[in-house]
Amino acid sequence: MPTEVKPHMRRRPGETIEQYHARLGRSCYRCGTEIHDRAELNEHEDNCTGPKSGRGAS
Repeated sequence: MPTEVKPHMRRRPGETIEQYHARLGRSCYRCGTEIHDRAELNEHEDNCTGPKSGRGAS
């Protein structure tokens, strides 16, 4: 049974599968903020409390 994904985790119109996977790999799974440095992303995810106003909604 499919589960609903967060809006920032959905594939965007015109986005290739490769682009989609690359974006998800550098985005916080809680709020969608894109951070290209892996260590910084890991730290962000450890402390993230979820979506903030206007972030991760795209």
